[in-house]
Amino acid sequence: MIDYEKSRLTSRMYNYNFTKFYFIKFVIRIAISLIALTLLCSCSNTKSSTTTKPSNNSFAISGSLLQSISCPSVNYCKALDSSGRVFTYSNGKWSKSIQIRNNYQKFFYSISCPDRTFCLAVGGRYLPQNKHGYFAKYSNGEWSSFSDKLASLVALGSVSCVSSSFCMAVNGDGEAFYYESNKWTQAIAVVKQTVVQAYQSQYGSLTSISCASKDFCIAVGNNGYEYTFRNGIWSAGLRIDKTSLEYGSLNTISCPTNKFCVAGDFNGFVFTYLNGLWTSGIQIVKNQNHTLSINSVSCPKNNFCIAVDNSGYAYIYSHGVWSEPNHIDKYGGLSSISCPVVQNCKAIDDVFSYVFSFDNGKWSKLIKLENGNY
Repeated sequence: MIDYEKSRLTSRMYNYNFTKFYFIKFVIRIAISLIALTLLCSCSNTKSSTTTKPSNNSFAISGSLLQSISCPSVNYCKALDSSGRVFTYSNGKWSKSIQIRNNYQKFFYSISCPDRTFCLAVGGRYLPQNKHGYFAKYSNGEWSSFSDKLASLVALGSVSCVSSSFCMAVNGDGEAFYYESNKWTQAIAVVKQTVVQAYQSQYGSLTSISCASKDFCIAVGNNGYEYTFRNGIWSAGLRIDKTSLEYGSLNTISCPTNKFCVAGDFNGFVFTYLNGLWTSGIQIVKNQNHTLSINSVSCPKNNFCIAVDNSGYAYIYSHGVWSEPNHIDKYGGLSSISCPVVQNCKAIDDVFSYVFSFDNGKWSKLIKLENGNY
């Protein structure tokens, strides 16, 4: 890892703002993957006749940390890594990456593509004297430079687009930004100061947002609260995650409609929003031998979701029941998943940079994608 990334990761340990919050996730995931790799090597040494290596049906597409994937259809996806490379999947093939970062001090965290002609990628820049949120726009086959700056003093960590004319992004200061008709609004304070004070400032970050329409979004945060955006108004917030004040932080959410959402946290709990009410948490990650964090969840419709965790496990939700864990990634942690329809998803590994495909109830094996077109 290059020096400026090391310094960013180290600084995260001392200050819990949103930009640094994502770097600690890098550290944790890398450490877990190294442990997993060590165990694999150990197994290889004890059984010298067996060699563990990738088999042939998924894709390793990047040398940096894959952060986010968005698939508006079965035949089209874009994957984003932390260094600003975007990889496109179209009609069964992954393309050569495109670099959209114009400054090495900028990092990417999230991408959202409502269709194959439009995407927004968001992230930030960290310097002690210059913290900002940035975005890049993909429209009609071209990426804008990642130099467009919002009035955000910390990184934008999550974005959700329902169309090319409406998106919502959130940051580590508990603020939301609307993208509407090709323009961004000023920051809207979603996490009120009273909530931040009650649970200390480090719990004021918004970590994920999902919008079912331009009139309905839900954002979740480190404080265990969810915040509902309905018809232009944000709710005061409801604390749905009470698993732990310090570590029961909500990490991801997916809302296919305004009647159904699923959120996941760092303790392996999931929470279901159904017809306006939240259920109590269910811990689906129960194996204490691996980390518990639910990193991403994707729900293409009501009553079907897939969640992935920091140790490479996937969990299927169908009509109120969660499946047993399926260890699809034995090489690293799964950072993001996108399901455009039921029974078709793609998940990414953020350390070893593999892409896994879920088709008709089965997960693919591994294929390594080298530089170039495939």
